[in-house]
Amino acid sequence: MNKYNVKKRFRDKFTRKIHAQGSVYETNDERGRELQEKGFLGELLEQDEKKDSNVLEGNAKDVVDAITADLSEGELTYLHDQESNNKARKSVLSHIESLLGDNDESSES
Repeated sequence: MNKYNVKKRFRDKFTRKIHAQGSVYETNDERGRELQEKGFLGELLEQDEKKDSNVLEGNAKDVVDAITADLSEGELTYLHDQESNNKARKSVLSHIESLLGDNDESSES
């Protein structure tokens, strides 16, 4: 996961969370480049070489069991992006989206 400076306020299309200008946004390389091209993210602040895509290896049931609410929002978004761009298994994607939705709802009290 990489950390970027937010240049322009935006709402993440996966998490629906709003990211304010000047805050730090954590995402993978591909999503970071996409948001930089659109003018939402500035320079790369920190790059993490750790990749979590090995969690996505295996059958759908094992993958769903391995992905829990203990993962951070950034990790879940990264896994969602990786799954969308590779195998795109509906059950895995809907599980990750439900966890992202739960994280979003729990922060709204």
